[in-house]
Amino acid sequence: MGYDFHLGQEVILVLPFELDVAAVAKQIKMRSVETDLTEVASGLIEMVKKVARPRAVYRPLKIEHIDGSSFHVGGKVFKSRVLTKVLDENEPVFVYIVTIGPELDALTLPQNDMLSRYRLDAVKTMILGAAGKAFETHLKSRYPQRRLTHINPGEIEDWPLTEQKPLFTILNSAADELGVILTEGCMIKPVKSRSGIYFANDDGFETCRLCTQFRCPGRRAAFDAGMLARLTA
Repeated sequence: MGYDFHLGQEVILVLPFELDVAAVAKQIKMRSVETDLTEVASGLIEMVKKVARPRAVYRPLKIEHIDGSSFHVGGKVFKSRVLTKVLDENEPVFVYIVTIGPELDALTLPQNDMLSRYRLDAVKTMILGAAGKAFETHLKSRYPQRRLTHINPGEIEDWPLTEQKPLFTILNSAADELGVILTEGCMIKPVKSRSGIYFANDDGFETCRLCTQFRCPGRRAAFDAGMLARLTA
């Protein structure tokens, strides 16, 4: 079908990222009375560029089974009423992890310098966002025939954080190679990491349409109460 991937084949990527001085200055200004943070932003960018190596792993997999409350991928069972209604059983899903990497995660500043620590954390978040976009661009270039969307465990009540356990089992050895671990409480370390699935959906589905956190800065679509009721019924 012209897809540029092989089902079941694990792929590890080192992801490019760019940080704009003006964008970083704007982001770190939130807790500062300074009017010009260009020099500070430039210094932060130089600091993180020396160590940052964001990367991702993904595995394209065939959906093995779907019923009313769960779907099976990679020999694992995932429970979600919403996803059973929006997944296309004839198309692959892409199980993935994206991370800033342990190298950047280990970069810290003195405990008593709270403002600088906050700024560094903000830049780490920006790098995760840039890495996520680079990963999505890569994936879409390998699978151009359909519209891709994604969901992360914990984004909606119907697919909680505990669903990261089977996901990490599928990518276990690669997660180790990336330097990423899943804690007993289903949190990812480094914290600036994401896991989830990409899948084909041409109907405009976005998890944001089901989310009631209206002030979320990462919102990609407006809340849709009708869609929430329909998909969770």
